[in-house]
Amino acid sequence: MWITALLLLVLLLVVVHRVYVGLFTGSSPNPFAEDVKRPPEPLVTDKEARKKVLKQAFSVSRVPEKLDAVVIGSGIGGLASAAILAKAGKRVLVLEQHTKAGGCCHTFGENGLEFDTGIHYIGRMREGNIGRFILDQITEGQLDWAPMASPFDLMILEGPNGRKEFPMYSGRKEYIQGLKEKFPKEEAVIDKYMELVKVVAHGVSHAILLKFLPLPLTQLLNKFGLLTRFSPFCRASTQSLAEVLKQLGASPELQAVLSYIFPTYGVTPTFHGVLLRNSLHIETKTILFLITVVRQEFFTLHFHLRPSVGYRALMSHDEECSHAFPTPNSKLGSGTENNP
Repeated sequence: MWITALLLLVLLLVVVHRVYVGLFTGSSPNPFAEDVKRPPEPLVTDKEARKKVLKQAFSVSRVPEKLDAVVIGSGIGGLASAAILAKAGKRVLVLEQHTKAGGCCHTFGENGLEFDTGIHYIGRMREGNIGRFILDQITEGQLDWAPMASPFDLMILEGPNGRKEFPMYSGRKEYIQGLKEKFPKEEAVIDKYMELVKVVAHGVSHAILLKFLPLPLTQLLNKFGLLTRFSPFCRASTQSLAEVLKQLGASPELQAVLSYIFPTYGVTPTFHGVLLRNSLHIETKTILFLITVVRQEFFTLHFHLRPSVGYRALMSHDEECSHAFPTPNSKLGSGTENNP
């Protein structure tokens, strides 16, 4: 057993070394070597100018030659990856099945009203945070950020004993203090859970490291139980949020309050992995920010998908394709969306 573990460790070190060499000693330029942040430009409101960026229809003649990478999907992840690759000197093509680029970060209008498709707030966007730095470099500083009011959410429980309100405050200390004021008899449970949240959230780097490893090696590490043995993040993936809260002895009301955000993930707290998501959500509550409303769609607009910077995005021709989260029977009609 120990010989096997030693061999796995040696193999892991070899892989990590190769990844390091590939990332930091390669011939590609550093995409963040130069600070490209600049003052925000005036908002682009001309519809035709916006369409030229957001609605470049696909055709074979528009596909650049000698591509280094093809990114499927023009959501935040796809566009960010394409932009960074292009800044590193790669030629990238982004393909989108819908008629408009942007995924969850675009807006659309119906009957004179503007709607967001999904992304409304994001955490840790203070100056100096790594997330803020990356977005500033990708968008050249063209996003305005505004801190949200606190409390930013209000969780309400109604039952035989009437209505109870639980405000959700921005800031880790304020968030915990708000919980303890509502549950003074469960302070110990809250402290234990928040400590677990901190450990799990800080272990997210383990998941990132696993992405760099060959799949067979990851499967081998998992087979011998090394992932869950040494990584709190991986260990948390084997438990549901509901299981953990019950083990800690949380009351039904406290369980409900600590897991109120589960609809964001599309599954109930009984599913494995929700603990991971809830931990990351709580950890990013240090400060929540909104993209200033007038610039919401500029998130997409600033990804100037120009061949001159090394990447381009091409969209579907299908004008009936839904603008939000389509299903096989979901199409954009006269101001409505028909979901089964």
